[in-house]
Amino acid sequence: MSPTGVYVHVPFCVARCAYCDFAIHLTTDEAVHARYYDALVREWETRASGPGPVVSIYFGGGTPSLAPPAAIARIISAIKHLSPVAADLEVTLEANPGTVTEDTLHGYREAGVNRLSLGVQAADTQILKAMNRTHNFVQAVEAIGWARAAGMDNVNLDAIYGYPGQELADVERTVQALLDQEPEHLSLYQLQVEPGTPLARDVSRGRAALPDPDLTADMADRAAELSEAVGLRRYEVSNFARPGRTSRHNRLYWNQDPYVGLGMAAHSFDGRRRSWNVRSLSGYLARVEAGQPSELSGETLGQEALMSEFVWLGLRQVDGIAALNFSQRFGVTLESRFGSVIEPLRRSGLIAAERGRLFLSPRGFEVMNRILPEFLPESPQELS
Repeated sequence: MSPTGVYVHVPFCVARCAYCDFAIHLTTDEAVHARYYDALVREWETRASGPGPVVSIYFGGGTPSLAPPAAIARIISAIKHLSPVAADLEVTLEANPGTVTEDTLHGYREAGVNRLSLGVQAADTQILKAMNRTHNFVQAVEAIGWARAAGMDNVNLDAIYGYPGQELADVERTVQALLDQEPEHLSLYQLQVEPGTPLARDVSRGRAALPDPDLTADMADRAAELSEAVGLRRYEVSNFARPGRTSRHNRLYWNQDPYVGLGMAAHSFDGRRRSWNVRSLSGYLARVEAGQPSELSGETLGQEALMSEFVWLGLRQVDGIAALNFSQRFGVTLESRFGSVIEPLRRSGLIAAERGRLFLSPRGFEVMNRILPEFLPESPQELS
């Protein structure tokens, strides 16, 4: 039985970040918030959890730390009531500094949250303002202290590099400042400029300039050096963790395990079919409150698409892919399906094989974005 995750989307935000293209909703109306939390529970009650026990619940957003602890507790309780859960269930809550207090963090811990993911993004005040973040670094440090006092012994800190205006020294200061807080996990994401965002408009109009790609690569290398020097091992291209503290929820995505998505715009995957909910808040509430399915659409992945996705998701991880796992899952060997792609990459020193695993070399990691598309299927996915 495959382990299953549950993703719970909390869309509410105080402000939209300049780089954000997520499905969010800017409202402080407590009545609307309450309707939404009711709808999340109702949606869960009408859906099957998946083929295996729930090993992870992840509250993402949006800003889940705008939800009162009682709402988080109710959702966790509903999931546990209707589905078998792992004894070591991981429950993650994303939080923004400035939206939490010592009391709310104690409340989240009592509700069952045992992993906090804090969106710090930068230590530099000017960069935070450019991002349209609503906190400063002092508030981030304060929130980490409160989390520790509340008994959170598994804390992830997020940061972004490659933002307009950032220099290598800025990224070094941010990463070092985060490491000084002794997190169990660190996520360092290269900026992606998404169409339709305020940042994309600024870049297209010449009001913001992205760092040179070589400089961005230097930022990534230096951030990795600093992180690994204090015992945070890189286990995926953007993620570093202390032993035993890798993100179980992200592992589900990368290992192509099933997950259920609750809330507006949330995605689900049952091992073959991927589906997504209606994106607007009003549309989601109307469907769930009328007893209608929240799903908007979906697609069924054919065998070729599943194999390709399995490989390129696996190669994002430092440990790569177990050849035996691939053959057991798909009934063919990794070499027989992708040998023509793998062999030239191996000869070039970009891919290595050892102890039954295929993984990118350090040089391969540097050019990952050029390598992974070679494993994509030639034919389109079959849509349901």
